[in-house]
Amino acid sequence: MGTKGCDLVLLSWNHLECTRPCVESILANTSVLCRLIVVDQASDAETRRYLESLRSTPTVHVELLLNRVNVGYPRGMNQGLHHATAPFVCFLNNDILVPPGWLKEMIAVAESDTSIGTVCPASNTFDIHPPAGGDWVTLARARTAHHGRWSELPYGEGFCLLARTPLMRRVGGFDEATYEQIYFEDADLGRRVQAEGLRCVMAEGTYVWHHGGRTMAAHPGRARLFEENRRRFLLKWGPQGEDLLCVVGNGSEERMRRAVAIARDEANRGGMVWLLVSRSVPERLLCRHLGIRVKRLNPWLLPWQGLRSALSKRRKLARIATDVAALRWALAVLKPLHRARLQALE
Repeated sequence: MGTKGCDLVLLSWNHLECTRPCVESILANTSVLCRLIVVDQASDAETRRYLESLRSTPTVHVELLLNRVNVGYPRGMNQGLHHATAPFVCFLNNDILVPPGWLKEMIAVAESDTSIGTVCPASNTFDIHPPAGGDWVTLARARTAHHGRWSELPYGEGFCLLARTPLMRRVGGFDEATYEQIYFEDADLGRRVQAEGLRCVMAEGTYVWHHGGRTMAAHPGRARLFEENRRRFLLKWGPQGEDLLCVVGNGSEERMRRAVAIARDEANRGGMVWLLVSRSVPERLLCRHLGIRVKRLNPWLLPWQGLRSALSKRRKLARIATDVAALRWALAVLKPLHRARLQALE
């Protein structure tokens, strides 16, 4: 398949109204030479007939794996991973729609930086929505202007997740021993990828629409599965991240690297981070992360904006880290109002 080849692993379970347009968009809009491995989880007869009728295109070779029972998301995806032979593998839900060039852009981002472990597309899943009166296709076309750009994610969401095949084998694929059926297996994978010193990122130059939860919407055990797998995830990885305000007055490279490391760690554990820094801090020292909101201000405004942020957030902060002595003093006096833990940023 060449260095740009990719194996697509698509999990299918009933819901032909989603599966058909999903597969048709993949076949029509994928220009990268690849193989579409459809892992069907014992779907109804109508869905099976449709899948068995699929034919390959000049760029997408279709293969079908038919399970007799629904083996769950982690095991089903690992089944597809076992058959993967291309340099890249991309895991897909059956309730997505992809635009032209989607896979080419995701692979380009994956190859652009050696620190990147997994790549997801921009999506409504990440709260990126078409403007009022617009549609996702127009938004996807507009986002091609961001070719090659990426932002970091707390973890790669399993609806559309690209990685190098050797990496997926090295980390062991999805953890099918810990998690039941579905939920939190992608977050778990993200933690293991990050433990390799790699990043989970979002490709900003493409957009994939995700219906979200359509397959599991009518599942009678949905709520129980979510809560049980959440419990198992927290037992394995510890508490999730906290909401953090980080105010940096000293714009030195060493101090900024320390502040960004604290912000990334909290955001990668699922916390929301507000990072206030001086306008003079160069862009290269900052972090593009969906969980980090960066505001650059005149240095004299930092203490006042930091105080305002600490007292006005609708989401109450759990922690405030700053190297601005005057701000720390004011926050200590006003702690009954904000109730956040204070941390000296050294």
